[in-house]
Amino acid sequence: MSNSTLSSRYAEALLSIAKEKGLNTEFRNYIKEVVNAFNDNLEIISILSSSFISKEEKKDIISKVFSTCPYIDIVSLAMLIIDNRREKYLLPILNEFISLSNEEDNISEGYVYVVEKLSKKQLEDIQRAISKKLNKEVFLYQKIDESLIGGIKVVISDYVFDASIKHKLDSLKNTLQERG
Repeated sequence: MSNSTLSSRYAEALLSIAKEKGLNTEFRNYIKEVVNAFNDNLEIISILSSSFISKEEKKDIISKVFSTCPYIDIVSLAMLIIDNRREKYLLPILNEFISLSNEEDNISEGYVYVVEKLSKKQLEDIQRAISKKLNKEVFLYQKIDESLIGGIKVVISDYVFDASIKHKLDSLKNTLQERG
């Protein structure tokens, strides 16, 4: 079974539970926090994936990580993953759940690349404009990219909107080279 198939199966099972309980948004928001915490502390995933640590010790770690989790189904999933010795797939499973949950609610997430940090209002305006264009709710995360020189670049899966000065200069350069 491929990693993506495995991740999808677990994520789909959790999504089914979330939808059945009417808690899709709540599960997604909580799991996003967990994923961010794991990404900030990648050694937790490394420890969970270690064959030198017993199942019981791993479950203790999961219990601590999810100690404030108000959703027993999420904790149960994490414990099941450990029982099935699939610890190294925990993060991909959680990320897959977020993707499926977003898809269920017609939400897209992506990145807006900027030279300097946008104000909250500027980010909201960009999200609103892209949401209208894509006909779905869009959430963007800012990434600083000084190579853009100015302007912005938005990337949401296959959709790329590049209004950066770098892109305009590259286009101009290509046009001039084609004309010889």
